[in-house]
Parts: sequence; C-alpha cells; structure tokens
Amino acid sequence: MSYGVRNLTHHTSSEHPELLEPGRRLTVRVQLNGMAQSFPAGHRLRLSLSTTYWPVVWPSPAPVRLTVFPGESALVLPVRPVGVDDGEPAPAFGPPEGAPPISVTQLLPVEHDWTVTRNMVDLSGALNVLKDLGVVRFDTIDLTVTRRAHERYTFAGDDFCSVRGETDWTMGFARGDWRVRTRTRTVLTSTPTDFHVLAELDAYEGELRVAAKTWSTTIPRDFL
Repeated sequence: MSYGVRNLTHHTSSEHPELLEPGRRLTVRVQLNGMAQSFPAGHRLRLSLSTTYWPVVWPSPAPVRLTVFPGESALVLPVRPVGVDDGEPAPAFGPPEGAPPISVTQLLPVEHDWTVTRNMVDLSGALNVLKDLGVVRFDTIDLTVTRRAHERYTFAGDDFCSVRGETDWTMGFARGDWRVRTRTRTVLTSTPTDFHVLAELDAYEGELRVAAKTWSTTIPRDFL
C-alpha cells in the first residue's frame, strides 16, 4: 500500500498557506510514497481519497467536504517497458551481507495489540495500541532491557475539539543489582486555533524517583 498526504491550505505555497475558498476549483498534486512493486497484466489498482486520515494525521478543526472531478483527474504511475532496452542497466546484486546475530534471551514474552472500539450511542471511538517488547537480555553484556508503549487515540462524534492522543512509554535497563527506568506520558489535544501539549517525565533508580518534569505548552495551529 502506498499513501500520500497533502494539506490543501498549502496548495500554492508552504511558506504562505491560505484558507480554501468554498466553491473554488483547484488543481492539486498529491505525491504518493514510493514502492517497488510490479503488477501483472489484468490486475487493478484502487485509489481512495479521504479528507481525514486519523490518527496518522491530525484532523482539520472543522468538517470538510471536497468534490473530486474524476474526468479531470489522473493517477500517474511510472511504467518500465518489459523486454525493451530503455537505456537503464539491470541492477546486479551480490549475496546479502550482515553482521552475525546478537545473542539475546527473551525473559518475558512480547505482547502486541491493536483494538478499535466504537460506541453506537454517542458515536465516540477509540484506538488502543500496545507495543510491548517484553524483557530481553543481551547475553554478551548481561544487560536486561524493557520497553513498553501504550497509545490511545479518542474522539466523540462530530466534535472535532474532542480529538485526543495519548502515549505512555516505559524504558528500563538492568544489570545485577542496578536497575533504572523512565516513564513518559504525552497528551495532545486541540481547539480550532491551537494545539495543547502536556508531557510528563519520571526517572527511577530502583524504586526511588530521582527526576521528574512536566511540560505544558500551547502551539498555534497555523493552518494545520
């Protein structure tokens, strides 16, 4: 799958973005990600267009309705002729190379989860993502590493100001009697004019918290 993202307020300039004028027709180019894939004859490609890509892209501050004119639109793909000398030399690859694998021992299992929920009464929704690498010991240096991340993204119906993203990360290292870990939590919310960021950091040596810091800042949306 290849995808592209374009903020239409930047359709003429990223240095000087401007609001769209309702009813005005625009010609817009959207660059898709590059991908090395060939398609057999007879296969079809599907192109999907959307005004939102939550939670990969933060939504606009208000609902958006766009009209696409298929007869004046095009999907431009690179085409390389088959069996024809196009002047490009065929790549020559040698055998794969790599460093020898590191000796590790999985002490606690990996856990991954990706759950989407939707409340059909109030039309709220949530995406919960768990990325837990468990506990791994690097045998040659006798270092134990812990990494766990929980992400949660929520919204409520058509209330664009209800959108919220929260991440909670824990990183830990241990060797013998020495143990340290950090926990960070970041929350992002928004209004039609601003982003609001709350961040917390706690650092521990053993069970003793040795450092703590909290940040709270407001960032103008500036056409985002």
